[in-house]
Amino acid sequence: MKGLTKPVLKISLSFIFFLLVTLLVLAGFFKYLDLSLGHLLIRLDNSSFGGILHFFRVFGHDEASLYFLCGIAISAFILKFRKYFLCIIAVFFIMIMTNQNLKSIIHRQRPSVEFYDSSYEKDIANLKHNSYPSGHVLRSSFLFLSLGALIAKLKIRKNLKAALTALIYFVVFMVGFSSVCIGAHWASDVIGAFLLSYFFYQILALSSFYTPLAKVNP
Repeated sequence: MKGLTKPVLKISLSFIFFLLVTLLVLAGFFKYLDLSLGHLLIRLDNSSFGGILHFFRVFGHDEASLYFLCGIAISAFILKFRKYFLCIIAVFFIMIMTNQNLKSIIHRQRPSVEFYDSSYEKDIANLKHNSYPSGHVLRSSFLFLSLGALIAKLKIRKNLKAALTALIYFVVFMVGFSSVCIGAHWASDVIGAFLLSYFFYQILALSSFYTPLAKVNP
């Protein structure tokens, strides 16, 4: 039971923080912060950085996420992490269904040209609601964290692992950052998605890598 304490604590805390942020979003607590950050950051989309921002956004697209998921799952299977292969697929689709239900229930209005003078994405311009939490950020964060967990299991040099881990966190941050800059999501949508993705990532880590104490060789 002692081996379960830390991962269960992480799962519990990430859920509590996500629930807290969600309640604050519903209460309108982040309204001023969202508008302020939006008006500040949206200018980057119309600058020379616009192309870079849209590039990072690609990582969270539906098709890209499915290809990414298949790549991680197949790699885990080849590396003989068979339990991880099954768990990542199951947890990913449970996470997606959970997010879709949350979007429908919360029904939050997306940022629009009413607030942002930006090249608002055409594929979401007709979707006035279902903004919280960000699906792009949720999918990309979960998959990159899952990739990082898989890399951590590989027998490679520590400095290479550290470099790859830093790259993963950078991409995760940039997907969320770009989502606000291009007017696709509020900043609080991104925060909620980060917390929810971490919650499901911890569930994946617990279900995939936990070994019952009775099976551990002394």
